[in-house]
Amino acid sequence: MARLGPKDVCRELELAGFRARARRYFMYYKHEPGRVMRFASRLGVYHLYRWTMEMANLGIGRWGNKLQVTAVRAG
Repeated sequence: MARLGPKDVCRELELAGFRARARRYFMYYKHEPGRVMRFASRLGVYHLYRWTMEMANLGIGRWGNKLQVTAVRAG
């Protein structure tokens, strides 16, 4: 198994004619959601949960286990 590097992925996409952006983020999930995730999914709590995760990813996301890549064909 190899870990993809965001810069390497973006470089390859750009060579293929895309504008690319990549970032890492942390994600932990189970096959069945637990009590915490069921609570965090509630309408009034969800936005606070999302904001908290965004703030956490600002600090520790670069060491995360997920890679998000967005590419748009240039030109």
